[in-house]
Amino acid sequence: MIKMFYNAPTICYYKNMKKELGVLCHVTCLPSQFGIGDFGRSSFDFLDVLSENNINIWQILPLNDTNVFNCPYGAMSSFSIDEMFIAVEDLVERQLVKQKELKTLKRLKKTAKVNFEVVKKEKSRLLDIAYLNIDETIKEKIKRFARSNSFIVDYAYYKVLLKTHNARDWRKTPKELWDRNSSKGQQFFKSTKNEIGRFIFAQYLLRDQWGNVRAYAKSKKVKILGDLPIYLDITSFDVFQNPHNFKLDKNFNNNVSGGVPADEFCSDGQDWGTCVYNWSFLEKNNFQYVLNRISFAKSLCDIVRLDHFTGYSKHFEIENKNIAEGKWKKGGGEKVFDAIKTKFGLKNFVIEDLGIITEEGKKIKEKFNLKGMNVLQFAFDGDKKNPYLPQNVCENSVYYLGTHDNNTFLGFLKDSSIETKLQIIKMTKSEKEDKDILVGCIKKMLASKSKTIILQIQDFLMQDKSARMNIPGTAVGCWEYRVPENYKKRFAKTIKAIDWK
Repeated sequence: MIKMFYNAPTICYYKNMKKELGVLCHVTCLPSQFGIGDFGRSSFDFLDVLSENNINIWQILPLNDTNVFNCPYGAMSSFSIDEMFIAVEDLVERQLVKQKELKTLKRLKKTAKVNFEVVKKEKSRLLDIAYLNIDETIKEKIKRFARSNSFIVDYAYYKVLLKTHNARDWRKTPKELWDRNSSKGQQFFKSTKNEIGRFIFAQYLLRDQWGNVRAYAKSKKVKILGDLPIYLDITSFDVFQNPHNFKLDKNFNNNVSGGVPADEFCSDGQDWGTCVYNWSFLEKNNFQYVLNRISFAKSLCDIVRLDHFTGYSKHFEIENKNIAEGKWKKGGGEKVFDAIKTKFGLKNFVIEDLGIITEEGKKIKEKFNLKGMNVLQFAFDGDKKNPYLPQNVCENSVYYLGTHDNNTFLGFLKDSSIETKLQIIKMTKSEKEDKDILVGCIKKMLASKSKTIILQIQDFLMQDKSARMNIPGTAVGCWEYRVPENYKKRFAKTIKAIDWK
C-alpha cells in the first residue's frame, strides 16, 4: 500500500529563520470511509497533504490500547497498539477478508464523530476472520515476530485470559492462571493457543502497517512525534505482568492513584484513577521497566513526548479519591533521567511540562537541557513577563497554540473575556475578526525564538469549540473528533495566510 515516493524540503524558513511547523492530529481523527482514521489510506493521504504544505512534524496521541472511555492516556498496555488502528482495506488486499465484510464500517463514513464501540467491535471481528485465512508464509512471519518481541506472547495471554472469562479486569479471573509459567497457566496456554495466536497476529499486522506509514513519512521528510502516557490503569497488562512496579496493596488494589491538584487545565484538580509507580522498587532495578516503556514508544516514532513530566520527578498521590488531601511524593528524580540519557540520549524527546511543575522538576529540566512545551492560550494574564508570550518563549521549546487538552483557538477566543481578547488584538495588531486574530497569533509564534511550532488540525481548519478533542476531567464524550472530508483546501488556505513556505 506504499505510494510512489517523492522528496519534500527538509528545511523551512520563516522570515529567514529556520523553523519546523507541525500539526497535532491523532490518527483516529483522520477522514476515512471506515468511520475512523487508521494505518491505511487515511494516513498516507494526510502525509501527502503535510508534504504539499511543507509541514515537518506530525504529532499524534498515544497508539496504545485504550480504556472503556477511549482515552489514549488511559493506557491498557505500554507494549501494544490498539486494534482500532488496523487498516481494513489492507486485509482485503492481502485476501484475508472479502470486501463485503467491510459493509458495516462503511456505513460510518459520514458520521460526525468516531463511534468507538462499533469500530472496535467490527475491527475485532474482521481480525478474527483474517486470522482464519492466513497462509504458511504469514504464520512464519508471526513466529519470527513473536520470537523478537518477548512481551508479545504474555500480552496475548493476558488478552485471551480476559476474553475467556468475559472480564475487563484481570483480578476477576482465576488467580491460578495469572502466572503463565505455572502448571495451571501452562495448561490454559495450551488450550487457548489458537486464540493467543490471533492476538499476536493482530499486533504483527499493526506493526507492519504502521511501519509502512513511517517509511512513507520518512520519504516525505515528515517526522512523527509520538506520545508516552505517564500512568496505566489498574486493569492494564503492565500491572498484570509486573504488579510490583506499582503501589498496590496485598489484594492488588490501588488505594492511591495518580492525578494533579487544581491548575490551568482543571480548576478542581484531577483524579485519573491510575496506578502510581513504586519508584523505590523501580530504582533498585535500574529503572528497566521505564526504559522498556520508552524503548517501545521510540520504536513507533521519531520523537517521543513524555506525558506529565512532573510525575517522573515528584508525583501527586491521591488517597481514597480525595483530591483535596492529595500529597506530593518522591518520584524517580534525576536518577531516572540519568538512566534515560545513558540508554537513549535526550535529543529526540519533548517533555510535557505544563501545569504545576515542582522545584525539583525545574532543576531536572535545566540540568538535562530538556525541551519543554509552551502554550499561547496560557499567555494572556496581563503579565508582560508571562513565559508563554511570543517574545518570552525560549528557543529550546515546542510552541503550541493549544494542545489536545485545550479548546480550539476560535473556541478560546469566543469564551475569553473582553480584556483577554483586547490583549490578543493588541499583540497581533489584527482586525477584530476572530479568524484574522488567529492568523496573527500564528505569525507571532512563527516569529518567536522557538524553532518548532505545532498547531492542532482544528486550528489550521479554523474550527470552533464544537471540534474540541478533550476536556480534562471529563470522562465521556471526548476523543471523538473527526477531520471533515473537505479539509485540504481549508488547510492550504491557512498555510497561505500565515506566509509559510
